[in-house]
Amino acid sequence: MQRVHRAGREILAWPHFVMDDDAYRARSWGIVHSEARYIQALLRELRRIGIDRVMGNLYLPLLQLPNTFVYGRLLQDPERDPASILQDFARLLAHRDDVRKLTDVLLWVENNSYWQQQMPPDGRLPNLPCKLTQKTALELASEVKANPNPEMSVPMSAGAWLRDLHRSIDRMSWAV
Repeated sequence: MQRVHRAGREILAWPHFVMDDDAYRARSWGIVHSEARYIQALLRELRRIGIDRVMGNLYLPLLQLPNTFVYGRLLQDPERDPASILQDFARLLAHRDDVRKLTDVLLWVENNSYWQQQMPPDGRLPNLPCKLTQKTALELASEVKANPNPEMSVPMSAGAWLRDLHRSIDRMSWAV
């Protein structure tokens, strides 16, 4: 990489599955994912070794709004707290009275992601603070009302995405 830099060229990284999943992993295909901690770890490491630019990859971009939002924020500041970014995302999609509920649900999804579960125990990142169970995450997700006026545009209605989130939590049979 030093040779590439000395030659005045940039290096582009293309991490493939950290923002979305693979169609050949049926258990986790077609659900909402949150991999904020792993996206952060990846971007920090790429920056540390001198990678200049990083391109994300999504197969199902409408489902992966949280990872896309987190990715964008961490590209700006890779030291930002993942839980606070998830809260910012919740503020974007949830009615102001339900931001805390959606944040808690997103933290549960983050801690119980298929990515996390498939990691060997010594490769797993520490969980973010969250006391929800799958049952309470489902209950809270069903209570969250959509933000009628998000601060920035999103490519689908908040209500539709919240329904996808609820369906996804229900499908997370590996969750603890």
